[in-house]
Amino acid sequence: MIGKASPIRVVQVSRHRGGRVQRAKDSLSVEEPLEIRSLGEMWRQGRSKRLQSL
Repeated sequence: MIGKASPIRVVQVSRHRGGRVQRAKDSLSVEEPLEIRSLGEMWRQGRSKRLQSL
């Protein structure tokens, strides 16, 4: 766990489909070591464009 805070973080998710943007809130579980990468960075590295839940 990171500090005294909960390892769960609420995030804003934007989905772009057919020229429309849908926004929703979702929860993420954060574990150490924490590694954050932008989707743009993942796409440039040839990784999947689809995020899958754990």
